[in-house]
Amino acid sequence: MSESEPNICKYSHIFVILSGKVKKMLVKLLSQKSFLLQFFLGALFLALFLLSLSPVRTDLYSVLGILLLLLTAVICLLFYNYSNLVKSPGFGLWYYLLWILMFSKITADLPMTASLLFCSLIFWRWISAANPGENRKILFESSFLLAVSALFYPPSVFLIVFVLTAYFYTQTLNLRGLLLLIIGLSLPVLIAIQILYLTGHFGVIDNYLKSFYLNFWSVPVWALIPVGLLILISWIDHLTKFAAQNIYKRHKYFLIFIYFVNWTLILILYGGNEVYSLMFLGFPASIFLSRFVQYVSTAAKKESWLWLFAIFAMVYIFEDELIQLYNSILGNVSFQF
Repeated sequence: MSESEPNICKYSHIFVILSGKVKKMLVKLLSQKSFLLQFFLGALFLALFLLSLSPVRTDLYSVLGILLLLLTAVICLLFYNYSNLVKSPGFGLWYYLLWILMFSKITADLPMTASLLFCSLIFWRWISAANPGENRKILFESSFLLAVSALFYPPSVFLIVFVLTAYFYTQTLNLRGLLLLIIGLSLPVLIAIQILYLTGHFGVIDNYLKSFYLNFWSVPVWALIPVGLLILISWIDHLTKFAAQNIYKRHKYFLIFIYFVNWTLILILYGGNEVYSLMFLGFPASIFLSRFVQYVSTAAKKESWLWLFAIFAMVYIFEDELIQLYNSILGNVSFQF
């Protein structure tokens, strides 16, 4: 045996060990409940987020849109840190931050971004509710937030389906609950009407009502089919393990599904050509996917699912650039036989 053979065996053994650790690197990082890790992910996301908006506009309208979207991301961070639905907050953050990068153009629509913030608060309050007594308080809070959201993005008022479903699912509707719902919905509307009347902008109401005209979804989303398939796989996995789940988590997952379906129907009816409105699906989608990865049997498989979603997200984000690259390389190539 030559002297080089032991060295080859030695280096190959080291390579196998290192490659195994690299393959599980992302899973180990995201599985840790570390503030430093979250800070690092946040800094990396912020850099990529600003690059996706390049050139960043500095007018007040654009800056407010960016700040509201980042505030929504903070709400998601707090949810994952304090919720017991997902054991590893890093998984949920990974999916949600990638989702933001995919639909960051929502910041160009300030009213829709504001609505996203308020709807995320509604979602957080209902999914985090621990007992029926708390749900009675949330009925007023969520209806108030929903009315404020609808002032910015009128179709979001149809999220009332989720609010009522969540309430009926936890307890029966009584007179007190009905009054809280009506007061919560009416208060922001009455204040807004009063402000419009005093400022002489009462005619805005006509344009507001036109927002309820049907505007069916008209944007082809072929590049998002792989992402949709991943979400579908996570649902199928959830159904196969439904009976073995904790009953508390089972109820919460049902409400998350209702929220997702409710927003899907709203976007089908009113989304039009605003593809960035899919940002409204980011919160529940991140929970579906992170829960799925959490219960995958091995670390290597978890790593694969995490990177697979990242690859699909990057393909969607850089779809135009990839098409241009393809055309520049193969556009002028002719095949002769």
